Amino acid sequence: MKKTLIIIFSLSIILSPLHLSFSAVRLIKSPISDTVYFLDDNGVRHAFPNATTYQSWYGDDFSQIVTLSAETIASYPLGQNITLKPGKHLAKIQSAPEVYVIEPGGLLRHVTEGEILRTWYGDNWHSRLVDIPEVFFDNYLIGEEITRDFQIPNGVPYQITGDNKIYWKAKNIIRNISGQLNANGYSQSDVISSDRVYTERRRPTTGTLPEIAEPGAQAYIPTFDCEAHNLKAAFLFVTQNNARLTDINKITTLQSSISEAFNWATKDLATLDANYPLTNLKDDGYLLSPGQDNTTKISNEVIFTFFDKHPDVFDFLIIFTDFNVFDSNTTATYTPVSNQVQGLGKSRLKAQDVYGSIGKLKGIVTMGNINKYDMDNESDLAYTQNVLLHEMAHYQSGAATFELDNNPDRAELLREDKGHWSNFVSFVSPLGGLGYRDSGDGTFYPTILDLNNVHKRQFSDLDLYLMGLLPPQVIDPVFYIEPNSQATNNGNVYTPQNVNVISGTKHEVTIDQIISGSGVRRCVLE
Repeated sequence: MKKTLIIIFSLSIILSPLHLSFSAVRLIKSPISDTVYFLDDNGVRHAFPNATTYQSWYGDDFSQIVTLSAETIASYPLGQNITLKPGKHLAKIQSAPEVYVIEPGGLLRHVTEGEILRTWYGDNWHSRLVDIPEVFFDNYLIGEEITRDFQIPNGVPYQITGDNKIYWKAKNIIRNISGQLNANGYSQSDVISSDRVYTERRRPTTGTLPEIAEPGAQAYIPTFDCEAHNLKAAFLFVTQNNARLTDINKITTLQSSISEAFNWATKDLATLDANYPLTNLKDDGYLLSPGQDNTTKISNEVIFTFFDKHPDVFDFLIIFTDFNVFDSNTTATYTPVSNQVQGLGKSRLKAQDVYGSIGKLKGIVTMGNINKYDMDNESDLAYTQNVLLHEMAHYQSGAATFELDNNPDRAELLREDKGHWSNFVSFVSPLGGLGYRDSGDGTFYPTILDLNNVHKRQFSDLDLYLMGLLPPQVIDPVFYIEPNSQATNNGNVYTPQNVNVISGTKHEVTIDQIISGSGVRRCVLE
């Protein structure tokens, strides 16, 4: 095989670097070496370590290889070797019996039972085996074992039993590639069938997709964290029409100011990096669908499409639109994606597969129509900042219960929706609370009235504890009021005319009671 490669490589065209485009030229070699490299989007070259690896990607097609001078080849930094194409082979090394499936990014997963491979590939599954030379074994990563046949690997053509469609499975999401198998380097014999159903992307494949047909995909290794001090957010602008410059300027005004606002709201205990460039996604028929009451729904395809081109390094995605997403009763929403912290009054969550994240993404804030927000003055900007801080705080705060009289689920610190702080608590927060102060005569004064700007609120110490920014030892007791007369405990109160001095009974709650009710706050990553 090596002779064939040398003969055909010698027929490739020699180009000067002036003609080279990373998007057009992927396969390069030097006239003085047999080694072929894949040139990635960053101008880094990656060697194919042997003919088997090259053929797993390109078969016997050598027509795309471009010969460059040795000096030009050397000018491109050398990266990691290319690994076998996912879904084309089963792998092993000669000195060990383990058989592996190959996932994107060179992730090897040991299949513990031959019967699993027989279920996927039939009795002739041994014909798919290739030996990885031990000198190249370090090019690969080792992932979790596969012990059941329903654990379908990523990076394979996939068919649901009884469904005629062929899908591409990646990040535990499937995408229709019917009719596109050959264009992406696969054949019918590579298809795994099962009755397991996965989240399906709305956007099908058309022709050859680089993320399938070319090397370079990252390994799908779920990576969760409990990061609290240094967070990162990306802003998306989803539009039905061409984005207007005035709308873009509004969003970037918020984007450029939210880091400072977050730092101030967390009392300099945390930072938010919001510097990633604004991403505009215009609907192409796959991003949106009709809603109720003249609203439009945003599909998960928005998030999938974002991650197709952008790194999965963000804790939050912030979405604005140029259309109505909500009815008049809703300003913005928070959609939780992952949470690995106990002791918050919230369940642990691993829903990353539904959104195409590896687990870094913690939540999605949908701010809705940009036209309902103004950024023209300090007060209007503070309002929008507070809405965003409010929604981001839902990640960890606003749901803690406390223990009283052997009942760990006391929720008097919360509103009826169990997701916001009660209006009748002694602290002010972007998540609610009017900050009542005991006047000593049976009445209580709402300190929110003393704020210079009612929309500009810092997180309370209790928020900061739940967010992982303060230890429990420094959290003073809080209290809630049981009003003597009926008063509203719903809605987010902003205007002073809706806030009054009230009379009632004061009930103190300590951090120890909150820990007894909600549990000890701790990060659980197993």
